[in-house]
Amino acid sequence: MKRFFLVCIITAIYSCNILAQTSVNRNYLYNRGYKADVQASALFADNCTLTSLSSSHGFAFGNGLYLGGGIGVTYSPLNKLNVSHQIIIPIFA
Repeated sequence: MKRFFLVCIITAIYSCNILAQTSVNRNYLYNRGYKADVQASALFADNCTLTSLSSSHGFAFGNGLYLGGGIGVTYSPLNKLNVSHQIIIPIFA
């Protein structure tokens, strides 16, 4: 039983050392420069499908701050305001 705990402790210490050495590399999202993001999604609920496509473009300053804007298109087959289909175009900054 003592050997089992010793192996567990050594494994935990070894794992911490491995993580400490790999954390030296910075997250790629914190690199300075132009960033682009494109997202597509689909939501399935109550016999209808809400589909969406959006894109964001901007500049990352390297410290976690991102400045940019984007546009998207969302198609909704839901019945609202006596309209059978809706297309929503969000613009964001």
